[in-house]
Amino acid sequence: MSGGEVAGILVAVFWAILVSFLAVVLVRLAQTLRATTKLVADVTEQAVPLLADASATVRSAQTQLDKVDAIASDVQEVTSNA
Repeated sequence: MSGGEVAGILVAVFWAILVSFLAVVLVRLAQTLRATTKLVADVTEQAVPLLADASATVRSAQTQLDKVDAIASDVQEVTSNA
């Protein structure tokens, strides 16, 4: 075997190793992307009800604050008349 043939075999082996390494990296990247997609879908699925609950809580708090404001106004009026 000549030096050129040995060099050709070495280059071919190097490329085979490189392609194998890149294939493993791409498979892991695909798995990571699938897991990320599932995670985002799960978070979205859980976030919608939580946002609805938070909105209801804020509305309830606003109603209570309106009542407190009315009471505070009444107290202020009573104390100013005293």
